[in-house]
Amino acid sequence: MVYFKIIKKYRSLQLFLIVLISLIILIILFSVCKLLSNYEVYDTLMGMVSILAAVTASIIAVSIPFLMKELDNNEKKKKTITIQEKCYNALHKISQVYIDNLDKKSGNSKNFSIIEMSTISNSLNLLKEFKKVLFDLDISYDDILLDVNINRVMKFIYVGDRCRIYTQIENNNPLYINIEIDGQKVKNHDEIVSFLGVVKSKII
Repeated sequence: MVYFKIIKKYRSLQLFLIVLISLIILIILFSVCKLLSNYEVYDTLMGMVSILAAVTASIIAVSIPFLMKELDNNEKKKKTITIQEKCYNALHKISQVYIDNLDKKSGNSKNFSIIEMSTISNSLNLLKEFKKVLFDLDISYDDILLDVNINRVMKFIYVGDRCRIYTQIENNNPLYINIEIDGQKVKNHDEIVSFLGVVKSKII
């Protein structure tokens, strides 16, 4: 079953197999005619086998570079999908920490535990590392240095043109997170699920 999936994926393999099967059929007919001593058909088949063998050799020579390119492109696509999934998971983790610590009065998410601060920092670092990949998911990442003395940085994540996530970091420790959709602060989990679903749908 796995082999059929591989063959279905690569056109060069399909073409090669068609020619190879045709060649095998001709060789079988060629052998039968030889056993039956039908030399007229035998000579015709012999010529067809020779031609098909030459065609097969040519197809093999031409197909190998294409097959290698297809394999390479497939590996690159798999790697891109894996990175996109990591970026999606990073957004999901940041959003979950936001909801878990949301202060209804101030509308901010703060007072994170050590584990949550680590989760936020690691997720932000991953998004920054793969900024180029984020464009395919309609996400952009930016940060602004507010105070060099205490290493205070404001980090912004834009998801499409509707959602904005921003957080302030001081000495690598997240102080708070805000998530807005259409300019309004997100206050419940369902809103988070909605925009994360849009991101997930864009993964290749």
